[in-house]
Amino acid sequence: MLELDANAKAVEILMRAKDMSRREAVGTIITHLRAAERAVERGGPITSGHRAPPQKSRTCSRAILTANDQEAK
Repeated sequence: MLELDANAKAVEILMRAKDMSRREAVGTIITHLRAAERAVERGGPITSGHRAPPQKSRTCSRAILTANDQEAK
């Protein structure tokens, strides 16, 4: 859960520091996670203490979509 919290915080930071919309910030984080997936698929190492990137991007995407749905209500 810590990684998911960190990704959510990264979205907040991008929104404030870079004046991004939530959609832009989420897209940036998802792009980063997918790039990590591709690096691992090419044989790159998984950072110690982290889950496999494919699992992270799917989890992050679901969590952000859920948060967006709740905000819309």
